[in-house]
Amino acid sequence: FGAFSGRKEGVMTVVYEVNVTILDESIKEEYMAWLKAHVVDILKVEGFKSAQIYSRKVEKEEEGAALLTVQYHVEGEEALNSYFTHHAPAFRQDGIKRFGSKFSANRRVLYLEESF
Repeated sequence: FGAFSGRKEGVMTVVYEVNVTILDESIKEEYMAWLKAHVVDILKVEGFKSAQIYSRKVEKEEEGAALLTVQYHVEGEEALNSYFTHHAPAFRQDGIKRFGSKFSANRRVLYLEESF
């Protein structure tokens, strides 16, 4: 967490997390290629500082799917709210246009309480 200290000049860094379920694992390679470019584009939005893409363990009830998590480190809630208002709808629509119902995504915002 060295670079992610939680605060920078009085602004709280937040983590915007997108959890993706690729329902058809056969499209994972194509989806990953798109996702990498998508993340690079989102990092051009003011306030978005870094991102990581993780794969998640597939549980028995999720067999046949591929699970991913993208965590974006955003400099402050104001920047995140601006993203939601001005950028998120178009970014989300791009994924839907390309992959339709072959994936699903849910999102959450995390606030750092403690770092050890």
